[in-house]
Amino acid sequence: MSRLGITTFIDRESRKLKPRLKSYKKVSNNSGSPRKKSSPRINKSFGCYNISSKIFKYNDSFSKDRSRTLSMGSTTPSNRRVSSLRMTAFNSSGKLSNGHPGPKELEEYRNVKLKKEKIAEFLDKARKEITNGLFEIALQTLKKVFKEDANNLRAIYMKAQCYIGLKEYKLAIPDLLSIVQDHPTYNKNIYIEIATCFIESKDYTTAIRQITRGLLKYPRFLEGYLSRGTIYNQMQKWDKAISDFYEAISIGSNEGGGFLGLADSLIGMGEYKNAIKMLDQALKCSNSVNLALLKRGKLLFESHEFEKALDDLNHLIDLEFNNVEAHYYKAFAFLGQENLIDAAVSLEQVIKYDTSKKYTGAAIYNLGAIKIKQRDFYGAHFTFQRAIEQRIEIEEQKVLKGYVEAILCLMRRKFKEGISQLNKIIKRKHALLQEYLGHCLTYRGYAYASIDNHEKAVKDLITAQKLQDLDNSSLYNLMISQAILLGHCEKALELLEKASEFFPKNIEPLIYQSAIFFQLAITTKNQNFGHKSKELLDISIKLRDSESDLFFFRGIVTYYNNKPIDAIYDFEQAIDKAEDNIPSHFLARGLCSAKLKMFKEAIQDFSIAIQLDDKYADAYFFRGRCEFIIEEMVLALKDFQQALVIKNNDPIAHIKVSNLLFLTGAADESIKALDNAYSIKSSADILMNKAKIYLLQENIPLALAEINKLNQISKNPENNFDIEVLTLSQKLSAHDPNIFQEVSDELANVLLYKTEGNICKVLHIRWIRGVLFMLKKDFDSAKKEFSPVIIKRKKKEQSMERSNIEIVYNLALCNLLQSNLEDAFENFNDIVYYLDDLDRGKILLIMGVIQYALEMNREAKTILTEAFKYDPETVGRYLEEIEDVDVLPLSSGEKFAEGFDKIRICIGDSHSFFVRPCISLPKPCLPIFEFDIEEEILKLFTVNTVKCKPETPWLNRVKGSIQFTDEIQLIEVDSPSEEKDEKKEEDSDVFSEKSFRKIKSHEIFIRSPVAVVKVEETDSSLSEILDHIDDFNF
Repeated sequence: MSRLGITTFIDRESRKLKPRLKSYKKVSNNSGSPRKKSSPRINKSFGCYNISSKIFKYNDSFSKDRSRTLSMGSTTPSNRRVSSLRMTAFNSSGKLSNGHPGPKELEEYRNVKLKKEKIAEFLDKARKEITNGLFEIALQTLKKVFKEDANNLRAIYMKAQCYIGLKEYKLAIPDLLSIVQDHPTYNKNIYIEIATCFIESKDYTTAIRQITRGLLKYPRFLEGYLSRGTIYNQMQKWDKAISDFYEAISIGSNEGGGFLGLADSLIGMGEYKNAIKMLDQALKCSNSVNLALLKRGKLLFESHEFEKALDDLNHLIDLEFNNVEAHYYKAFAFLGQENLIDAAVSLEQVIKYDTSKKYTGAAIYNLGAIKIKQRDFYGAHFTFQRAIEQRIEIEEQKVLKGYVEAILCLMRRKFKEGISQLNKIIKRKHALLQEYLGHCLTYRGYAYASIDNHEKAVKDLITAQKLQDLDNSSLYNLMISQAILLGHCEKALELLEKASEFFPKNIEPLIYQSAIFFQLAITTKNQNFGHKSKELLDISIKLRDSESDLFFFRGIVTYYNNKPIDAIYDFEQAIDKAEDNIPSHFLARGLCSAKLKMFKEAIQDFSIAIQLDDKYADAYFFRGRCEFIIEEMVLALKDFQQALVIKNNDPIAHIKVSNLLFLTGAADESIKALDNAYSIKSSADILMNKAKIYLLQENIPLALAEINKLNQISKNPENNFDIEVLTLSQKLSAHDPNIFQEVSDELANVLLYKTEGNICKVLHIRWIRGVLFMLKKDFDSAKKEFSPVIIKRKKKEQSMERSNIEIVYNLALCNLLQSNLEDAFENFNDIVYYLDDLDRGKILLIMGVIQYALEMNREAKTILTEAFKYDPETVGRYLEEIEDVDVLPLSSGEKFAEGFDKIRICIGDSHSFFVRPCISLPKPCLPIFEFDIEEEILKLFTVNTVKCKPETPWLNRVKGSIQFTDEIQLIEVDSPSEEKDEKKEEDSDVFSEKSFRKIKSHEIFIRSPVAVVKVEETDSSLSEILDHIDDFNF
C-alpha cells in the first residue's frame, strides 16, 4: 500500500506473516450460483482445502471400499452369510467343527457384529461433529471408538482432523505420520495435510519433503504439485515453484491453478507483465475465472492502473456479487483515485457480505480512515465504534481511534484534555500516524492558542510548517499568535494585517489591531491612536454586532477618549448582549457615572458588580471612593476594609487603604497601613508615600528620614533635590532673619541641579526665595521669583492648584505694597473665585478697600457686602476700625508661616490692617479620590485580554470563503434601572464625622461668581455695618 502513499489504509492480506500454501483444485464456475464452490485448502490460507467440510471427501477408499468389506452392518445378506461361514468354520482349537456353529461361536459372532456396529455409529457421530466444527466433542466421541478398537485407522485419521481443526498441529502430526507410514496409499491428500501441520510449525523443509513423498506415491497428483509450488513461492524459491506449476499444467492443462501459481511466481520475481499473461491464460479455464480476475485486479491495483483494476473487480462482482475480497480491493482502487465516496461504498459492501468477519475489521478501520481524510471526525468515531461493538477492532484502529478522540476533545472545547492526548500521540511517533504528525502539531497549536498559550502555539505551528504546507487556517493562527507575543509594536500590526487577508470577514485581527493602537495611545499620550482604535472597533461592530466584547472594548476606548456618556451606551449594549452578567461590565459603567459625578448611579453599578463577584476588590475600592466623596465615611472605610480582606497580600491594596485613612485624618493608621505594605513587598513608592504623609503633617525630620532611606535603596538626583530643599526648609522653620540670606543663596545653588525632586519642585524654591525677598522689602526681586512659576489659568478651566493661588496672592501683595493697586486688584480677582468661604471673604475685603482707594465706591460697597457674607468676623472687625486686624488668608495664617513677621498695609486713607505672605513647606499632592480616567478599566483592553478565537483547522473550506462558527446564544439580562433604597448605618463614635479631619484637595474648584445679595431690613447687624460703610470718609 505504500506505493499509493496511503499509509493509513491497510490491506488485510498484507498483515499475514506466515507463509501459506495455495492449492488450486478444479472448481466449476457457475455464474448463476451466488456461492463459489470451495476447493480444499491447507490451514486457513490454502484456497483449495477446507478441513471442516471436506474431511471425508478424499477418503473414499476408507469410507466406501473399506466400509463395504469390513463393516458387517453394511454388507449384503449373501456376503454376511459367506463371512459368517468363514468366521465360524474354525473352533477355538483351529480345527473345523462338525460344520455347524456352536453356541459359543454364535455368541462371539454376535459380539463382533455389535462391536463393529457400535464403532460405525460412533464414527458417524464424530464425522457429523467434525463437519459442524465441534472438534472437542468429536474427540470425546473418538475416545469411545478407541476403547473398542485402539488401532482404528479411520478414527486415528479423524482424530488428526480434530487437532487440525483446533489448530493443535503438533498433536496432529504423529497420527498423520503413523497413517502414511503403515498405509502410504491410504489417502493422497493426507500428504498435504501433513505439510500444512509442518508449515504451522514453521518447518517448511519438512513440509516440502512430505509433499514430495506423496508425489512419489502419486506421480500424477495435481494438487500435490500445486501445493508444493505454493510453498516454494512462500519460500521465494521461484524456479522450483515454476517447475511444479508447469508440471501441474502438463497434468491438467484445463486446470487454472497452474497458471495462477505461475502468476504468483512471476509477481514475486517482479515480472508483472508476464504474470498478467499467465492470468490471462487462467481466465480461459472455467474453474479459475473468478480467482484470476481477483488476482489480476489486485496486480493492476499494485501497478497503479486503477481503472483497469476496477474493470476486473467489477467483472468479478458481476459474476460473484458477494465476493468480499473483490469489494475490498475495489475500495482500494477507488482510494488510489482519491475517490473517497465510492471507496466508502465498497467498504460498506465488504462489511455487508463478510459473514466470516475476515475483512470486516480492516474494512471498518479503512472506512474510519476515509472519514478522517474527509475531516469527519465524528463520523470516524462512530465508524470505529461499530468495530468495537462487534469485537473485531484491529490494532491499527486503536491508534487512529486515539487520534480521533483527541480531535473530538478540541471540537468539544476540552482543550487541555485534547492537548494531553495529542502529546501522547506525538511522543509515540507511531508509524501509522507519520502522515498525520503535521496535523497533530497544527491541532495542538490551535488548542494552545485557544487557551492563550501563544508561545507553545507558535512553536508547534512552525514545526508543522517544516513537515507540511500549512493550510490557511493554521497560517492565520500562526500570525495571530506571533502578533500577540510581539505585543504593542508595528511588526505585530503588519502580521495582523496579513492575517486579515486569509479571512477578510474575520474580525479578530481588527480587534487585536485596535487593542495595540489603544495601548499605544496610553503609553504615548497620543490621542490619534485612541481615535484609530475606536475606528477599527466601529468596523468590527458593523461586521458582527452581536458580540458583547466588541461593545465593551469600544466603551473602554470611548471612556479613555473622555466621552463617558457615549461610553455608557456601549457598556449598556455589552451588558444586554452578553450571555451572562459580567462584573467588569457594570464596573465600567459605574466608572463612567462616577466621572460624570453621578455617584448614586455609580454606587449602584459597583454594588451589582459585587453581587456578581463578591471577591471583586476593585468594585469595593471604587464604591468606597464614591461613598467618601458623598461623605459616607463609615461605608467608605467598610468597603476599603473588605477589599483589603480580599487582597490582604497585595501591597497596592494596603496603599489605597492608607490613602483613605490619611484623608479621613487617621494619619497614624495610614502610616501603619504603609508599613504593612512594605512588609509584604519593599517598594520605593511606599517609602515616598510615608515621606509625603510626614511632610503633610509638617514633620520634616521623619520625612527626611524616609527619603534618606529611599536614597540608600536607589540613589538619584531627584532624592538629593528633595533632601536639600527639605533640609533648608527645616532651617527656615527657626524663623531666624539672620539665616534668611544664607538659605536663599543655598536654594539658588539647588536650582543649578537642572532637575526636580519627587516632592519638592523648582516652584517651591522660587516661592520661598520670593517670600524671603518680600520680608526684606525687595518686592521687585520677589516678583521676579514669583512670575516664572505662576501658571496662567485658561478661561475654561474650573480649578487651580493651591500653590499657584498662594503665589499669585504673594504677587498681589507685592503690587499692593508698591501701590500698584490696579495690578493688585487684578491678581486678587484671578484667585478669589477659587477660594473657600473664609479665604474668599478676606480677599474680597482687600479688594473692596482697593476699590474705595480707586474711588469706585459702588463696586467697593458690593464687594464688601459679599466679603461680610463669607467672613463676617474679620470684615466686621475691620469696618468697626478695630486696631491690629489681621487679614491672613490661605497658608499665611498656618503654623509654618506664623513665625514670620506680618506686614502693615494702609491703602489710601483707609484703616490699616496686617497681612503676611503665604509660605508653607513643600506639600505633595494629596491622594485624589475624584474620578478621572481610571487605569484599572484601561487594563481590560489589551492584546492579552482579547479572547483568542483561532480558526479551526479541521473545517473543510471552499476557497477560504466559507467559515463555520459556533452559534452564539444571546441571553438578554435586564439590568436594574431603579435605585434601591439602602439603609445607612448610624455613625459610631469611633467613625463619627467629628473624629475625622477631612483634608481638602490642593486643587480648588472655581465657585459661582459673586452675586448681588439683597439685604433684608431685618438683618440689623448687616444694616449697621453698611451704615458704617456710608459714613466712612475714605
